[in-house]
Amino acid sequence: MNNWFILKSTDMVNWTRIPTPHAGRFRWANANAWAGQMVTKNGKFYWFVPVNKTGSCPTTVAWPSAWRWGQPEGPFTDYLGKPLIDD
Repeated sequence: MNNWFILKSTDMVNWTRIPTPHAGRFRWANANAWAGQMVTKNGKFYWFVPVNKTGSCPTTVAWPSAWRWGQPEGPFTDYLGKPLIDD
């Protein structure tokens, strides 16, 4: 998978599909990725993404620009510039 999207709902019945940046945002990874998980803490959204890197399948974390912390749509930035967890 190399195109992700967010499903957003205010009532858990009606959903909006929102496109997000693709794996190319992680310059150290190739364009393959799997379903990520978004979590929030103190009003900031963190996007944990399992991606593909030659020889391993690490998990990384991205976060939105400071001015968009309260919005899960991004745009997202590679938080560490490297894997958070690697094989």
